[in-house]
Amino acid sequence: MRRDVLFLVLVLLILPVMGSAAASECTDCHSGVTPKIVEDFRSGAMGDDVDCSGCHGSAHNSAFTVGKAEMPTHESCAACHAEQDFQFMAGKYSIAWATLFALPTTGDQPKELMEGQKGCGGCHKIGAKNSTGWDAYEYGTVSCDNCHTRHSFSVLEARKPEACLPCHQGFDHAQWEMYSTSKHGVIYQTEGDEWDWSAPLSDAGENYTAPTCQMCHMKDGDHAVLTSWGFLGVRVEEPDEEWMDDRVSVLKAYGVLDADGNPTARFDPVGPAKLARLTMDDWNATREGMIETCGDCHSEEFARTSLEEGDHILRECDRI
Repeated sequence: MRRDVLFLVLVLLILPVMGSAAASECTDCHSGVTPKIVEDFRSGAMGDDVDCSGCHGSAHNSAFTVGKAEMPTHESCAACHAEQDFQFMAGKYSIAWATLFALPTTGDQPKELMEGQKGCGGCHKIGAKNSTGWDAYEYGTVSCDNCHTRHSFSVLEARKPEACLPCHQGFDHAQWEMYSTSKHGVIYQTEGDEWDWSAPLSDAGENYTAPTCQMCHMKDGDHAVLTSWGFLGVRVEEPDEEWMDDRVSVLKAYGVLDADGNPTARFDPVGPAKLARLTMDDWNATREGMIETCGDCHSEEFARTSLEEGDHILRECDRI
């Protein structure tokens, strides 16, 4: 056997052992310091063959070097989950931090509520931080673990609707209340133990027996979550003239448009922060994607009618 081939074989044989040894060194210590974290880590898929240093670096190796432990980012996860990270960055969650400060009313809120790791910031920290000044927040850098709870990073947990509950609830974005009291939510709740959480995933990444948040908004496991209506519920290109007049009045009140109806500086982040769809083409593309998803269970006519009823609610609210 050639020497280079023999060397490669030896490397492939040794690497898993090296990884396990390093992970064992960490878990041996942390079994006494943070035993539940080790328990969670070992219960997950990564607990078998992932080296702790892959996420936290190797500079922390004793009680005297705790401060040198690195906090992972979404880029850390991308090293192994490149496709999911690419999708995440294309969706709305990656810009959640930017969205928080793009809203016109953010400046009226107490700093502690907006910028701390609780309150609004507690959910919006799912966004990629980049140059947003979050370096000062030691535990606010990760994004993926908002849904895949550290340290087990369970896929099954992230696929349950309850994983969405902590952020998608409350008076200002009551998606959980809407879902749990809808027919979809009732079907899910009445399935109870019959919903087989432990069943293996299909090739498409799904084994749902009830309509969940993820079934519709993360079809086939796509992490690029996006809806046709942005947070502001605005189509900037609005073909309905009366509705457009109402929109202009509302956006003037927000200071997004000036008294003459021209965009102000507050309009600038609307597109990048995905607070609205700026063209009907963008809006229709996302809407048609949802229509296709609804078509897995419903007729196209039923899906369109249901979504148009939601549009009607938005229009009447704007009229008021």
